[in-house]
Amino acid sequence: MVGFGDESMAFVAKAVYSAMCETRSRSLQGFSLLELLIALAIILLIVAIAIPKFLAVHSAALAAAAASNLRSLDHSLIAYSTTYPEVGLPSTLAKLGGADPCTPSSATACLISDALAQSSTTPYEQYLFTYSVTAAGGVNVSDTVSADPVNGTVPRHFFLDNEGDIHYKDGGAASASDSLLGN
Repeated sequence: MVGFGDESMAFVAKAVYSAMCETRSRSLQGFSLLELLIALAIILLIVAIAIPKFLAVHSAALAAAAASNLRSLDHSLIAYSTTYPEVGLPSTLAKLGGADPCTPSSATACLISDALAQSSTTPYEQYLFTYSVTAAGGVNVSDTVSADPVNGTVPRHFFLDNEGDIHYKDGGAASASDSLLGN
């Protein structure tokens, strides 16, 4: 090489070696307190944004499950009244279910899970289902079911009328005069 002697090459090699050693010792030291605090602040910011979104999605999922359970109850009530025409509709939701092994009868129809059948006294998927029935001529002929959340995280209440329509209201008990679900 022109203009470079052995001393120059040794100097360059020594500088490169020194830079590599300095970089390696820096990587062995770890992160500074400031770097760790910045990383922690970024993580906390992401969590602060994500938790409210997660809670909103969770609330919507619980409300959707309650509406689906009301639809299942409606289908089961129709099946019960068709299967047991001498009774009509069941006098309680508990008669739609039955403990395993379940033997179908008018007392335990085995149409829905026993957990959902007991949901008028024990919350099912964070909703309490209230059932009322009207009799005429010794036969239960009309019914309503309301689904109300048991905690404050789910604001939506539902009402299933005798026609099978699901009504909803946010923040208070729903009734037949409230908005129809899906409309």
